[in-house]
Amino acid sequence: MINYVFVNFLPGAAGNFFSRALGLVDNAYCWVPASSSTIELTLDEKLDYFSYKNIKQDRNWVDFEDQLVHYSSLVPQTNLPDNAISIWADHYSYDLRNKQIAGADDTQLLMQITYNEPMMFEWLILNALYKNSYLDVSWFKQYQIYNRDASVAKIDLKNFLDKDKFLNMYSNTIQLLNINPGSVNLDAVEELHGQWIKTTLSFDNFEEFKSSIGWII
Repeated sequence: MINYVFVNFLPGAAGNFFSRALGLVDNAYCWVPASSSTIELTLDEKLDYFSYKNIKQDRNWVDFEDQLVHYSSLVPQTNLPDNAISIWADHYSYDLRNKQIAGADDTQLLMQITYNEPMMFEWLILNALYKNSYLDVSWFKQYQIYNRDASVAKIDLKNFLDKDKFLNMYSNTIQLLNINPGSVNLDAVEELHGQWIKTTLSFDNFEEFKSSIGWII
């Protein structure tokens, strides 16, 4: 049995970071280096490959994220060990059973990173622009569909901005995967979060960034 997790998120809503954080779980598979010949990574290797330390201020964010590829580009699904956690993260609907990836005995959990306040919508839009990400209207429409679906687990974007709230939310999330938070190295998760948050555009810098791109108010 494989436990499939799909994280739906809008550009700028920390979905790539969240998938990296979930990937720190011992038996989780998501990202591997594009040059890798194996999907088996130790925690130290994951922290090294998933790190945000080397992203430069004059970043090309797409190139940075493209240094990693999804493990499925290297091995077929049937090669995962029993009870593995298979993480998929993107901006659009992806039914793994319809793609004949997840089997009848596998579990499948769909999560969506959500915003519940106007200021958080502005935060994700500005951070998508700050990181030179792509925006597509269809992704926002799909977001609304999932937001109305009670079967989709909701992850509040606002909690990502505070370390303690994020770690608490992270612990609650992995419990949905039947993982004991005590078995996860939360220090590693905290380290990755500390790196990621430094790459984001903070509320304090909104006006300066808006001015720099000609955002007229």
